[in-house]
Amino acid sequence: MVILTVGSMPAQEDRFELPDSLALLLQENDKADMNRVEALDIVTNALFDQRQFTKAQPYINELTELSSILNDNYLNALCDYYRGRLLFCTSKYKESLAYLLKAEKTYDLLRKNEKTLRLGMRIYNLLAGCYVQSRMFPEYYQYIRNAMEINKGLKDKRADNILKLNYIYSIGVLEDFSEAISLYKDLLTESTFISNKAKYTIFNNIAECYYQLHTYDSAFMYYDSTALTTSSVQDVIRVLNGKAKVCNATGKYREAIHHAEKCLDTLRLDGSEEPKSHTLNILAYAYHKLSENDTALVIVDKGIAIAREDSFLWDEKEGMSVKNDILYDLGRYREAVENLKLTNMLDDSLKETAKMNLFEQLHLQYRFKEAEAQLEHEREMDKMTQVKKRLTLYLAIVILAILIVIVLLLLKRKNILLRARKIKSDMLADELDKKRRELTSNLLVQTEKNNALKGIIEDLSKVNGKDELSRKVLLSSVKRLRQHLDNNTFKEFDCHFVEVHPKFYDNLLSDFPELTRNELRLCAYIKMKLSSKEIATINNITVNGVIMARKRLRKKLKINDTDKTFTAFLARY
Repeated sequence: MVILTVGSMPAQEDRFELPDSLALLLQENDKADMNRVEALDIVTNALFDQRQFTKAQPYINELTELSSILNDNYLNALCDYYRGRLLFCTSKYKESLAYLLKAEKTYDLLRKNEKTLRLGMRIYNLLAGCYVQSRMFPEYYQYIRNAMEINKGLKDKRADNILKLNYIYSIGVLEDFSEAISLYKDLLTESTFISNKAKYTIFNNIAECYYQLHTYDSAFMYYDSTALTTSSVQDVIRVLNGKAKVCNATGKYREAIHHAEKCLDTLRLDGSEEPKSHTLNILAYAYHKLSENDTALVIVDKGIAIAREDSFLWDEKEGMSVKNDILYDLGRYREAVENLKLTNMLDDSLKETAKMNLFEQLHLQYRFKEAEAQLEHEREMDKMTQVKKRLTLYLAIVILAILIVIVLLLLKRKNILLRARKIKSDMLADELDKKRRELTSNLLVQTEKNNALKGIIEDLSKVNGKDELSRKVLLSSVKRLRQHLDNNTFKEFDCHFVEVHPKFYDNLLSDFPELTRNELRLCAYIKMKLSSKEIATINNITVNGVIMARKRLRKKLKINDTDKTFTAFLARY
């Protein structure tokens, strides 16, 4: 199986051109500063995504030069990461691991923010790739978990898919192929952020799982699906090798030869340095099954030599096993025995290595179960957190709704009170106006009545009776008329006025204590908005006399502003 961090040699790299957007980004950030670093990071990462490793090299070199100028730990970690990534993508895993461990050490010194955490996640993911290539599965699993822990906070969907793929791969390593297939299919169904490269990885790994389960029809079908998503020579090679393996397993040896030779032709035409030993072993096995043993022997010897040169012990053992069968079929038993001894020695070496890793694998299984339990617990906690958040939201909405209702009710009540106050105020104003009109009317009527009676008395006083009796009768009539004169008119006015304006006189005297009773009464007339003519009638004086009295009063009240009226001034009292 493959994991998503595994790289390959570039395909058609000479025909690749840097997109205009990336070229413009580099032009806009041409100074030796952190903006240039970020631009180089974006461009280099894009080139790796397109498998343009050779074209990425100059930008990695520039990052290295900038690190010596800027002396920044983040930049140092980034440079070591890209050096390690370049070596990883060219299958130099040990050299890659050295750079990545150095990058991790520098990353640990950095202050953690979104930018540095993203770099840490990339370093951990690639370290996991190095360890899985070295079959150091506990370390692989640990770094995948570290990367997944970082991404919980970052919530990067693309990175999440890559990490999930690598996590599922580790389940396949433990040979739980059915579970791995189920998880791969779930990932395809649930995620909307899967790249073409990720689809290739999923389809290829599902096919490999089906092959390990001997479900060859399904394996071949998924290898066909994988072929639709290939984007490099390495991808094509894996698909062709997979199909050839399935054909050998199902007895379709001519088809296996076709796929294997097509794989070798692809390698030759592309000039790729991709190892050929595994393909040669598959091809030799097919020829052997077709009893073309001489051809098979030449091919398998070549495959064993390449595997031995590249230190691919598993490919060497596979080739030697095929060679044993070929030599026996050819009747070359002595050579077969010698080859079998070498095979057994190699097998013992591999078994010893397997024994050394057995405990680690069992421990890994335990850690897997423990991690799954932890993940399940975290999922439950996340669900509870979500439920709490929803309940809090609902409660907040209910409280907000209640507050809105209360505010609306208070506003409604306030409006009702304001309307009631306005009605009451209007009624009070109407009542005051009515009393004022009644008071004025009564005062005028009483004044006119008194004036009429006075006139009659004066007229009668001028009449001289002829005899004593007549004079007595006349004096008696005058006396009765004088008794009907209302000498308390002004006192009654003051009483009624005080009822309407209870503190007017007191307030006015408080500010102007020198005012006389007549002046106070004149102020009352003015406050009631009586005209000069009405005031003159009430006081039995001329209009000019009223005007002069107003002027004297204005001066006494110190009303200097000519625009200010008596009414406006007295409205304060």
